[in-house]
Amino acid sequence: MKKTAIILAVITTFIATGCGFAVKDDYQGDDLETIAKCLTEKGAILYGAVWCPHCTDQKESFGDALKFINYVECDPNTNLEQSKICLEKKIEALPTWDLPSGERITGNRPVSELADLAGC
Repeated sequence: MKKTAIILAVITTFIATGCGFAVKDDYQGDDLETIAKCLTEKGAILYGAVWCPHCTDQKESFGDALKFINYVECDPNTNLEQSKICLEKKIEALPTWDLPSGERITGNRPVSELADLAGC
């Protein structure tokens, strides 16, 4: 019983702090640029908003290569025209990715996962 309580405490600590569950990609520089360009060439679209911390994390995962990502700003106070696209596409959560396969995924995703899903 004591062993079970210790294991439960460790698991609870990991969940509460996020330890052990964070996914870190090792892509940098040219690799990120290649993946970002591939995602855009294949038609992937990232929807986000300036006030969304998960969107900021997703954008930061691409570093300087973000400029190659097809990004749509959903905040009407930042970009009214682009925010209309978010309404038309029925974006309900941020960040959201529309993938070349037609699949839609939400949440901050590792670059490697996005690359795999898009076939990059």
